[in-house]
Amino acid sequence: MDSLTGLSGQRVLVVGLGVSGRASVDLLISDGALVTGYDDRTDKTSMSMLTEYDYLVVSPGIAPDHLLYNGALQMGIPVIGEAELAMRCLAGRRAVGITGTNGKTTVTLLTEHFLRGAGYPAVPMGNVGTPFSEIYRQRADAVIVGEFSSFQLETLAAPCLDAAVVLNITPDHLDRYRDLDHYAEAKLHIGLCLRRSGVLYLHETVFEKYGDIVQGVAVKTIGWDRKCDVTVVRDAVVIDGIEEARLPDLLRGKSGHEVTNYLAAYVLARSITGSNTRRYNLSDFSMPPHRLQYVTTINGIDYYDDSKGTNLDAVIHAVNSLHQPIVLLAGGKHKGASYGSWIECFAGKVKHVVAFGEAAQAVVSDLAGMCAVSRVETLDQAVSVARKYAREGDAVLLSPGCSSFDQFRDYVARGEHFQQVVKGLC
Repeated sequence: MDSLTGLSGQRVLVVGLGVSGRASVDLLISDGALVTGYDDRTDKTSMSMLTEYDYLVVSPGIAPDHLLYNGALQMGIPVIGEAELAMRCLAGRRAVGITGTNGKTTVTLLTEHFLRGAGYPAVPMGNVGTPFSEIYRQRADAVIVGEFSSFQLETLAAPCLDAAVVLNITPDHLDRYRDLDHYAEAKLHIGLCLRRSGVLYLHETVFEKYGDIVQGVAVKTIGWDRKCDVTVVRDAVVIDGIEEARLPDLLRGKSGHEVTNYLAAYVLARSITGSNTRRYNLSDFSMPPHRLQYVTTINGIDYYDDSKGTNLDAVIHAVNSLHQPIVLLAGGKHKGASYGSWIECFAGKVKHVVAFGEAAQAVVSDLAGMCAVSRVETLDQAVSVARKYAREGDAVLLSPGCSSFDQFRDYVARGEHFQQVVKGLC
């Protein structure tokens, strides 16, 4: 039987044994490779170990400056990313890709929802939960709906996508990228992963600022300007100047990211189904958890879980979405950007910020003198302090603006813990 990955019989070192790394190990073993796993949390690093391997496979969280990653490049050992490894196993399956700073998971699941409604066996994969390296386990006619992080896109080269979208680009992961432009280049790399007839959809703000980075691929714009290739005019979806469908009742009259997310999912699903869009229904679609999720009300105070808000812009969106005074819980693992960008948005809305975790001091330093802020160590302590400042009619909002890895496995574990602590207050 032909090798799925092309690495059968090869000596492969997999670096990073989180969910994606372990899935890569399973894939390689099933394909006949000679596999060794390495993880910084349990193993000692040595450049000399690289001489024992023909290939290096890196998990998304492994940065290019990692000793083994950088060492392999210096020694001429091929480095393959987990997503690239997985895409070698598409075997004729159709696929679409979603990236951006915010909204990726929602658009991924909405695209899956539309495709399934139209009768296609769609499977969401990547950042959304199921690792790309499990593609080979999916049925042969599955449509892969991939959520791609910038980390995954850095090492993806295969022309594997029928269509892709970049939803937005705002400051994030500046602890890994030298500046915002460098981060944008990683996001826009998704355009180089299109199949020959593929189309790259860019939100109008992304096209305006970064469109010149994209070369040699078909680009269409999504946005509110009527010059955009995909837009809304009087509650109608207009594509290439032709009115194609009416917005769902839930979105009519709205003008925010909910509509542009819908348009993104619409065109991605349409790239697979053609004009069969009649079953693109929102009425039975549920937003994924930990995204501005209402938890409970205690003594007239509403509690919201926005643990998925792991960057600065996501916090601004969450704050703007609530129409009551807010006590904000922010913090976690610092990602390199200044929290000063929150100040204008917080005026008249956020009455107190409770900063926690590794980033707490940076939050306090950036916001001090501009809004009331307290510092604590843990999320449990943050909930307790927030209770002191919140009054009837207020909201306590967990929207961290940071990753979770200082104290939690991931944003899901952080959100679940927050909800457990809050419900313990009842």
